[in-house]
Amino acid sequence: MTQSLLEQFFAPCPRGLEEVLAAELSKIGCSQLKAQPGGVAFCADWSTAKLANLQSRVASRILWKIAGKAVRDEKEIYAFALSVPWPEHFSVDRSIRVGTIGIQATVRSLEFITLRVKDAICDRFRSACGLRPSVDTQRPDIRISVLLTDRQCTLYLDMSGEALFKRGWRIAGEAPLRENLAAGILQLAGWQPGIALFDPMCGSGTFLIEAAQTASGVAPGALHGFAFEKFLARDPSRPFLQPGQPLPGIFAGSDIDPELVATARQNALNAGLAEDAIIFKVQDAREVDPPCVLAPGQPGIILINPPYEERIGFSYAKDAGVFFDAFAANLKRKFAGWTLYVLTTDKSLQQKMRLKPARRIPLFNGPLDCRLYRFDLR
Repeated sequence: MTQSLLEQFFAPCPRGLEEVLAAELSKIGCSQLKAQPGGVAFCADWSTAKLANLQSRVASRILWKIAGKAVRDEKEIYAFALSVPWPEHFSVDRSIRVGTIGIQATVRSLEFITLRVKDAICDRFRSACGLRPSVDTQRPDIRISVLLTDRQCTLYLDMSGEALFKRGWRIAGEAPLRENLAAGILQLAGWQPGIALFDPMCGSGTFLIEAAQTASGVAPGALHGFAFEKFLARDPSRPFLQPGQPLPGIFAGSDIDPELVATARQNALNAGLAEDAIIFKVQDAREVDPPCVLAPGQPGIILINPPYEERIGFSYAKDAGVFFDAFAANLKRKFAGWTLYVLTTDKSLQQKMRLKPARRIPLFNGPLDCRLYRFDLR
């Protein structure tokens, strides 16, 4: 098969962003897109699939379909996995990890299927070269994904390696909001370069950094290493992209926690942004003003993911009602004409803010069932 021929891929994404991802992949050059719960199936040639890894802001990974077959039981799954010429795809000195996802699968144990597919891969290598790859469940060189339904087994090689939302700029620590979810929310909110963006509860700066990178023409995968660079069966070279033409933008954020603001500033620098690309300040969200660089009356988008943990002078369980009432009152007074978007698990937030949402969009932040609320400030 030549690399110019179309092959099949699957891109997982946060639930609720499937249509956003499909539109993004279409712009990159992918075709035959089919959004389905949890991701998008698509076709592309190899060069375009590599570009999707580098350019997609919404995909969690890009999975390359290696083979698929109707199977009835564990023995047939093992035989099917054994039939795949794994040594043609990667060398025996690469560490591996196998993961299985079941959708209405009738097998007794997905963990057992994972074990049998791993055994088949190792047995195929042992037969071909007398050696077997090692297993690394934490940081493997090669990830193999198994999708099992009630009648079909599909095997994928993960082109991405580390998840694509791990952009490489974040200071160590678990983020409350993954970067690809933030990127998808920006698209759902209708933000584009030239529209002012303000986050008065910016935390580590995820929304603002994703938007400023987009406006600066920085590819989301610029700092990311990819598993496809270790593949044998296809061109492993990394695509080269000229940085896009920077577009004008106003990005501002604040938080009451000075340590978080310092972290956000450092994250922005790590992401390749100029020191003045985002205006950060320490401020109580109930007292914020429109960014001073805006012309009077120029509207923009306010985008927040409110913190739920204990913060400086704030407990969500005890203080949320009074806090969000005061926060919304300040916005109505000072930000007339702006649009507010809030990502939250709190289904009663609109009552706390005394605002009527113009739109509610179901989303998932990992396992958390969330809503993205839109409020038109008047």
